[in-house]
Parts: sequence; structure tokens; C-alpha cells
Amino acid sequence: MFSHLESTALLHNKKLDDQLAFYPANCLPTIVGGNFVGRITTTTVSLLSPCCLLQNSLAPSSGRLLTIVAASNEVNNIDFTAITEANLPSFFNFSSSRFYLAISTPVNGLTTLVCLTPNNQLTFQRLGNDFQCIINPTSAFCNGPLDPSVEYRVAFLLTNENGTFVLATGWSDVIHLNRANNFSTINTNIKKHSPTMIIITTILPVLLAILLITFTALMFKSCMCKQQQQTRSC
Repeated sequence: MFSHLESTALLHNKKLDDQLAFYPANCLPTIVGGNFVGRITTTTVSLLSPCCLLQNSLAPSSGRLLTIVAASNEVNNIDFTAITEANLPSFFNFSSSRFYLAISTPVNGLTTLVCLTPNNQLTFQRLGNDFQCIINPTSAFCNGPLDPSVEYRVAFLLTNENGTFVLATGWSDVIHLNRANNFSTINTNIKKHSPTMIIITTILPVLLAILLITFTALMFKSCMCKQQQQTRSC
């Protein structure tokens, strides 16, 4: 038996499977491991490169790898059969479309290259990492900062050289961004100290003052004695 969340995920991915010719089994966008610095922030998330898609035998020799970002509660309403690469919504249309093309990467026959790096280092995409496209929105797509109040899901699509969708991953698990603490919820009150703590913090400065006075007196007495000895010797 599947849990409610598993059943929902299967339904979402079945919807995508019905729309496209094929998507590889168990091929889902995945967040990088827990030891990766900055894997999830308030505006970004780092996803492993979709090697399961790029290395698939049905992957086209040329085309593009598209990273689609969507609001979690809208993915079941997204119909890719009615959309082409050319008219995918942009980051700036997210408020109305609830999904958009974040990253478009050329695929030119070396589909496994992105998965092969020296020393087996991870290759990944960081969503929400481009602030420049907001300042100067000239590109057809924008990988702009994500909204921490939104729950996201991500899918990778592969197109052929004609822009036709031919392969896709399923939708990722729900992505929750980090959220900054509301300032009004931060307790700024000074904690009350116990009577014992108050007595200790009162006595310690007094003892320190007594020690300092005693040390000063001893030093003064020592200097006076040396001065008297020098006077007698003369």
C-alpha cells in the first residue's frame, strides 16, 4: 500500500508520463547531499544533474535540457502536450502560470559530459541563483530567486533539435526552502537571573577590587623599601 504522499507523487508523475513519449523509471530531480554547503537557502536550491536522463539510450544527439520549476500544488494541471519550448512561461509569468522555464542548457551529442568530472565531483544546477536577469531581463528565460513561501517541484525535459519534448524526468519531491525567522517572534527580553547569580556577580568585582588594592599597596611598599636601602648605602 502506498502512503498519501507516495500516491500523490505517482499521480503527478503518471500525468507527465502520459503527456510525453517516455520518461526513465526512477529518474527524478534530486537535491544534492546533506554535506553540500548551500544546498538549500532562502532563495536557492541545488539539484544534481539529471544523469539518468542524459545517459538514457533515447536521449537526442542534439537539443536542449530544460529545467522546469513549478508550484507544488499546480503540477497536476500542467499539460506539456499543449506547450512547446518556444512558449514555455518565463520566471516573470510565475504569478499567473505557476510554472516556468528556469534554465535551458544545450545538448550537442555529448550528453554524458555533464555527468563526468575529475575526481568524481558532483555536477549540479542551482535554481534561483541569477539576480542579474531581474535587474536586466533580456533573456528568454530567467533563473531568478525562488520565493521561500512557495513549495516547489522540478522536472527536467529533453528536447530534440526541433524543440519537441522527447524525454522527461518525473516531478521531484516537494522542495521546502529555508525561511528567515520573523523578527516579531524573536524573544528580545533579558532573562531574569537567580539570586545566587546576582550575589556571585556582585561579590566578584568587590574581590577583584580588594586584590588590586592589595597588590598596589605591596608594590608601593616594595618600592619604598628599595628606596630606603639605597639612601642608607649612600
